[in-house]
Amino acid sequence: VFWLYVFLPLFFTLLPTGMVIAMSLATELGSASSREVVEAAQRAIQAMPELRDLPLPAAVAAVLIRQVSVLFLMIPLALTTISGAYSLVGEKQQKTLEPLLASPVSDTEIFLGKALGLLLPAVAVTWLAGGIVTAAVGTFTRLHFAVALLPNAPWLVMLLVVAPLVAVLGILACL
Repeated sequence: VFWLYVFLPLFFTLLPTGMVIAMSLATELGSASSREVVEAAQRAIQAMPELRDLPLPAAVAAVLIRQVSVLFLMIPLALTTISGAYSLVGEKQQKTLEPLLASPVSDTEIFLGKALGLLLPAVAVTWLAGGIVTAAVGTFTRLHFAVALLPNAPWLVMLLVVAPLVAVLGILACL
């Protein structure tokens, strides 16, 4: 389970950062591979007035950030559900579940202990990965387009509010 906490956030950190940088540069260079993305960004620009003042490559980056932010919620969901399932199955296999259930601890305390043990690392890893994405994309867009696209309000709400709630949902579904 440890490697899940390493590779999953790493993947979901490199994916949005790479997509935003690559598609922004491809749009700026007029690459044929970016035509569909440019068309989608132009439709998004018409629907979102806050994107109208940005140059097209920066608008493409802003649209990609919004789309990829939903994928970023896979980190807390996957970490809590897989770790939670393993915590129960692992204890059953190692024959440590029966002594735990026979201990003078209530079922509620066992549940809360397991839930916090799943929630805190998952949220911490998600926030760490989110901070890295925020710094990388924010620095790239600030240097390249003279406007930092991250952090912004929707990204911060997703990262600081929605991600922990998704982690709690994963824990409740698993445990």
